[in-house]
Amino acid sequence: MYREWNSNSYLFDSCYNAAMTKFKYILPLSLATVSIPIVAVACSQNTDTDDKKIETKDNSEVNVVVKSISTEEVQKADFEAVFRVTISGNEFTKLVDDKKTNQDIVNSFFSYVSDSSEYKALKLSQNWVANVTKSESTYVVTYNVPKANDFSTVDLNTLGVEKPSFSINIEESEVDSKLNDFIESHTKFVIEKNPEYLAVLGDRVKLSFVGKVDGVEFEGGKSESTDLILGSKSFIGNFEEQLVGLKVGDKKVVNVKFPDNYRATNLAGKDAAFDVVILEIAKLTKPTLNFEFFKSETNYVTFTSADDLKKIFKRQSQYSKLQKSLEAFYGLVVNKIWGENSDFKYSKTELKNEITGLKNSFINRLRQNGQTLQNYLMFVNQTEEQFDAETDSTARENIKYQEISNYLFNKFNITISDEEFNKYFLLMSQINGVSEEIIKTQVNSRKESYTYTLKLEKAKLEVLKLIYPEQEEEFKRLVSEIISN
Repeated sequence: MYREWNSNSYLFDSCYNAAMTKFKYILPLSLATVSIPIVAVACSQNTDTDDKKIETKDNSEVNVVVKSISTEEVQKADFEAVFRVTISGNEFTKLVDDKKTNQDIVNSFFSYVSDSSEYKALKLSQNWVANVTKSESTYVVTYNVPKANDFSTVDLNTLGVEKPSFSINIEESEVDSKLNDFIESHTKFVIEKNPEYLAVLGDRVKLSFVGKVDGVEFEGGKSESTDLILGSKSFIGNFEEQLVGLKVGDKKVVNVKFPDNYRATNLAGKDAAFDVVILEIAKLTKPTLNFEFFKSETNYVTFTSADDLKKIFKRQSQYSKLQKSLEAFYGLVVNKIWGENSDFKYSKTELKNEITGLKNSFINRLRQNGQTLQNYLMFVNQTEEQFDAETDSTARENIKYQEISNYLFNKFNITISDEEFNKYFLLMSQINGVSEEIIKTQVNSRKESYTYTLKLEKAKLEVLKLIYPEQEEEFKRLVSEIISN
């Protein structure tokens, strides 16, 4: 999901980011009791009842307005944070008095509040738009909050979702392909130390050259040091093939002809001679899969052979196959739930924000690769209208998936304990053949994302257990079989 905000002041950014950076959960708002929860950090202490109001825009959205955020408090750079939220008339307060980053403080606070039964009872969207305006001494924050659909009317037992089947049978060719990909990714050029070694196609040579046409050097035809893989067709004509059989220190005149359609018109179709000197030769070398290699080059520090690697690749493929089957089942459940009631709707604001987020993210990826949306659309033979239609469809699927998943998190009271994280560390260590510490470090670097992933897996298994309990047992049995082999 994507959020947008409009701040008219840099000072507010520091306050707002302290409370909301990567905060993927909605401010709790109970429409039934019209209690207006407020998150208060050190930069927003003054939140009396008279300064809060609720405005219903239409049947799908509301506005929450928060006033009296002191500009003096906003400017405090180092503070103890007090968080306060009111849910259905009950106030929760937590003081974070140790030195943490703003994001750590926010995460700590939200974990505290979201575990409350009052919060779990609310039916809320996970997306909002925050708009900020500033008066002389206060800020006014308006949250446009989409209301969530009420999926509690849907009976999961009567959805009629097809019974899933699970298998961990993997073709040996799939494992071999993974092994070949691994070897390819660790194949590298190694500088040849033998002075008598003669270059062959596939080698990388470092060379200097001076190019001449009619005995005269031309612009761009000279280099003191250039790497060239022989056989890559990076240079014109048969330039590269003429270097085969040379050794370091050899000199040679390479004769070639520029193509008639060469981009530099002053050279097109002309004969050229290049004075070349071989400075270095490197051979493309595949790794020897032994203990020394695994220990020095990979995280597989206990492996001793390719067979160890194939065993792990087989486990990964088996586990991935199980996960895909489970996800396919869950996708059918999500679509069935949404289709059960014609009153389930997409918030206009939420849909607009998701579309904008998806489109901007895609355009930014294109820009990083030096491309534009217009060039991409031309390449794939697609109109902007078709692109927008696809983006709209994807946005609807994303919203539907996340909104129903959040409902199921609450329905099944899904949380992730430290013990469950430890079990996950062990499982991933066994599946991937690396130490638990490596898995733990990776997970802790993106704890929020992995927490959501684990909650989602629990939701999938809870639904499976409810509808097809024998298949849930089969899934768990197969996971145990994977790691025991």
